[in-house]
Amino acid sequence: MCLYCCFTLSSIPQVVGVSVTSGSDQMVALHTTSQDDFLVHLQRGQLNPNQDRVGELVGILTDHFTRVKNTPLPVKVCSTGLQVHMSGKPKSIIVETKPGQTVADFKKSRTGFTLLLPHQ
Repeated sequence: MCLYCCFTLSSIPQVVGVSVTSGSDQMVALHTTSQDDFLVHLQRGQLNPNQDRVGELVGILTDHFTRVKNTPLPVKVCSTGLQVHMSGKPKSIIVETKPGQTVADFKKSRTGFTLLLPHQ
């Protein structure tokens, strides 16, 4: 898993919603009460590169919200990119494939960040 910022299980009570991309890029944003969202790119398994780990994460969080918080988890599916807050400021996260890129990596852009993925 490629983590953009520090996040622990003790931070789960601060999560108020989740945004995911609809493509195969496996990007997830956990929205928090502090408006300092957590951005994750879930890497596929080496044994099965077609694994969809986003569904697994959303399922675990939904179960946690249902059992512990007794409330539904708001999930937003985005087709082009994600909107997050970092230090209270809105940022856009887009996904690009780049020839010559060997591993997934985040790059700062004018409006937020770009997730660079290897060209397939």
